[in-house]
Amino acid sequence: MNNEDKSLFDTIWDESQEKEPVKEPKINVVKLKPKVEEPAEQEPKAEEPKAEEPAPQNAHTEKKQNVKFLVVYTVVFVIVITGLIAGSYMITSRIHKQMAESDEQINTSQSTLKTIQQDNAALREQNAALKAQNEQLLLSQQEADALVESVADMVEHGEYLMAAQNAYVNGKRADARKILATVEREKLSPTAQECYDDLNKRLN
Repeated sequence: MNNEDKSLFDTIWDESQEKEPVKEPKINVVKLKPKVEEPAEQEPKAEEPKAEEPAPQNAHTEKKQNVKFLVVYTVVFVIVITGLIAGSYMITSRIHKQMAESDEQINTSQSTLKTIQQDNAALREQNAALKAQNEQLLLSQQEADALVESVADMVEHGEYLMAAQNAYVNGKRADARKILATVEREKLSPTAQECYDDLNKRLN
């Protein structure tokens, strides 16, 4: 082998030696292929959270809906209870008002009835007093009538007595007796009775 061949061989050897280190990065690139495969292996892992993501969202949505439903239910319940309380208060107030009016009417009726009873009692007393006065007036009237009648009789029989006395004085004894017979002694006054007795003795 001559020097030129050696130098050529050395050159090729050197080049081969120089190229080998260059190939090592290529081999390293080949070794990095598993790193490229890792995303392929991680794809299911990336897909799993994607598949599981709707579940928390659904649970959160359901929880939010439940909370919203509870809030609406609570508001409606509070409104209904407030309406019932207000209605009950209004009904109770109306009942109390009606009871107060009824009590006032009862008190007014009782007061009116008491006044009527008092007036009736006063009228009864007045009626009794008037009745007693009327009875007294009737008695007085009867007594007055009797007195008037007795006075009239007294006057009448007194006139008869005077006529009998005049007949006696004129000497007409028979006429005097007839006239004196019509005189009732009891209806004469005490003085006239004495005159009657005296004239009766003289004529008999």
